[in-house]
Amino acid sequence: MKAALFQSSVKIGGALAFAGMAAFGWLLEAHRMGGNSGSSSTDPVALMPGRRTKPQGTPEDVIRKVRAIRNLQDPVERMRATIALARSLSPGEIERWLDHGWFTFHSGPELIVFTNLVRERWTNADPASYTRWSIANQISLAGGAWADWARKDPQAALSFLKDQPIGSLIQLLSNAAEKEPALALEAYRNLLSRGVTAGTQNYSLSFFQQLVKKDPAALEGLLSSLPPALQTQAEMALAGPKLATSFSTEIRKLWERPDGWQIFQGSMGYDPKTGEKLLSELKNLPSSWRASLISYGYGVTTNNALQWYQADLDGAGFSATQCRQLRSNAIQTLSNQNPGQAIDLIKSGDFSDQERKGLMANLISMLSSYPDKTEAALAKLDPGEERQQAQTMLDQYAALRSTPKTNNPSDWLEKVTATDVPRGAGYSLVYALREWGPDELGQLRESFQTLPDDNRKKVAEALVSGNGSYSDMGLRGDAISYLLNHPDDPAQPGTRRNRTFRSPDLQLASQYAVDLGRKDPASAGSWVQSLPSGEAQNWAQKNLASTWAQYDPDAAGRWVQSLPAGNRAEVQKYLDNGSKP
Repeated sequence: MKAALFQSSVKIGGALAFAGMAAFGWLLEAHRMGGNSGSSSTDPVALMPGRRTKPQGTPEDVIRKVRAIRNLQDPVERMRATIALARSLSPGEIERWLDHGWFTFHSGPELIVFTNLVRERWTNADPASYTRWSIANQISLAGGAWADWARKDPQAALSFLKDQPIGSLIQLLSNAAEKEPALALEAYRNLLSRGVTAGTQNYSLSFFQQLVKKDPAALEGLLSSLPPALQTQAEMALAGPKLATSFSTEIRKLWERPDGWQIFQGSMGYDPKTGEKLLSELKNLPSSWRASLISYGYGVTTNNALQWYQADLDGAGFSATQCRQLRSNAIQTLSNQNPGQAIDLIKSGDFSDQERKGLMANLISMLSSYPDKTEAALAKLDPGEERQQAQTMLDQYAALRSTPKTNNPSDWLEKVTATDVPRGAGYSLVYALREWGPDELGQLRESFQTLPDDNRKKVAEALVSGNGSYSDMGLRGDAISYLLNHPDDPAQPGTRRNRTFRSPDLQLASQYAVDLGRKDPASAGSWVQSLPSGEAQNWAQKNLASTWAQYDPDAAGRWVQSLPAGNRAEVQKYLDNGSKP
């Protein structure tokens, strides 16, 4: 699915660029007529507010005004009329127009100019209500709106933040840091004075990453006042530019730290050349980093997969199994970027038949999202049975994606279990669960428990592939628990469990425990204890305890004391160490 989303975004991007150029002259015209387009957006997608209602019941005068503009044949006159309408609306009217989508130009320069002008007028007239609306609808815009307001009236803008939800507030400050880093930092310090919560930890990294781009010294100055968990995130943000400037020196500093890999991994998104630079240090890597590199999956090979495949991994001290896993990760990246080249490597590489089948199944899964690459890639396969098997799998993917949506649990289970395509193909069906209500999800959960093991595993794989995009009702927890009790062979590269940091099931268990813990910590504690003993349960216990302790330390402490002695000691040590491994 990632591949399909990326492909769509590329096509949209071209359209946005065209629309932005078409609107540019009219933004200047709007400025000349009394507007200020300095904070404008030329992205029609970004212009659509987040909580729009259906257009039914639109007032007659609104319909008349928009129709009059639409009926103008001359684009110059149409734009002048758009500007006049935008300037005629009061702030209260502007909010209704945006919420209900009454300006029914769904694209083009008229939409861009109208939306930018009404937003600017609203910001000038009532910055508090506009910022509040932006938080509720388009958080990406709220930071800029708040920064503009804070520049004019810092105390009022800072006071406004006191009652905002933690997550929205930090996301707002992350965007505001680009314009007003000093004010954003002051607001973040005020936030810390309210106490560090789970929300503070979950969202702070994005703020640190934005702040370090504008004022790394300010983030360095904040470091010593942060609690341990936030210090680690701040160090991740600070490590990015340091590694980009002096990789050889800075990575050696990280090798000396017990949390060095954690910081390095968190900083990797800063510099796209990090993977290439890491290749030059392969022979020098500590053994613990080699193991972590394998566990991290194909994230490290994103920008230079072929170089990783061709690297002298054996000479760098990697074991034969580690070499195959790293090369498998590189092939999975190439399956998305250059499927023909990936097929050549799968066929010629030092893989077992089972490994080769897993890699090819993964490639076909990705290839199904790129119809324009299918013919050339299939030509790389041997004519006959090999090519026919690949085509059959592609046909199954296409059939699954074209399947009509259903709200019937029996029909849904039949669709997921009837196909024999590789894992993850049921993503579109799982995505549809977002539209299901509690009753349907409850019935699906009951039916899941009665499925035969083969079918239950298929459904569990599909449910976790949806990344929690549906309301839970305990179903996702059941799926994770089942997979942990029925693990795949960890020696097989190309399976879902070898494609991300540590183990996806380990990550899924910890994330689910934390998410559930925020809503119902007692239920989360019971769920964690129902997991099979081992690394996944241990990390889920640690992460749940760490999150729970942020907002109810007494209850979290009682839960930790209720754990078996061995688990209790490990979790308590984790907490005492500031939630560091």
